[in-house]
Amino acid sequence: MATDWNSVRDAAVVAGKEALGSAWATASSGATAQISALVGIAEYVQGNQNSMSADEVSHLVAQQKTALQNVLIGYEGIGFADANNAVAATVNSILSAVPELLGFA
Repeated sequence: MATDWNSVRDAAVVAGKEALGSAWATASSGATAQISALVGIAEYVQGNQNSMSADEVSHLVAQQKTALQNVLIGYEGIGFADANNAVAATVNSILSAVPELLGFA
């Protein structure tokens, strides 16, 4: 069965929103864009994992996780711990929807 990546993205955005609580109102635009990019990388990895090394996948995922964290801490009122929690919630949401990516996160 094909993955519905729009649903994965929507669930990941909800996870990020819930993790950030009231800070979401400030960060929603940048966070949504970066969460979409993270989901895009997950989709790319799922489609290409047989032709990618584990290091390539790890590098791509790490870059996107760091980018999301950096976007979030750029907003006033969102500290490192909150950003880290939001990244973790977002990634866990993606992995919940697409468990075959568990080894890559």
